[in-house]
Amino acid sequence: MVQHLELRLIIRKAMELIEERVCFEDAFPEFMLRTKWNRHVLIQACQMIGDMSFGTVKEKYAVFGQRMKVDAKYVGKISALVCFYVWHLMI
Repeated sequence: MVQHLELRLIIRKAMELIEERVCFEDAFPEFMLRTKWNRHVLIQACQMIGDMSFGTVKEKYAVFGQRMKVDAKYVGKISALVCFYVWHLMI
């Protein structure tokens, strides 16, 4: 599957945000907390990158952020990429 540049940036930023939480909040969070974190950091990544953008690019990140809020299946698929990095490679 080919990912749009915007989605790749969101995933990379989410990885950074999860890494921060693991290092500074809870190195071994329970499954439900990890699930909550994944969704939250994906939404947060959309917001942060969108805030640094302008014009139509900013709008794209707003659309991604809205989808992250309402589409649990979509978030689940993307979270797998974030989870793999954090829970398998980092730790």
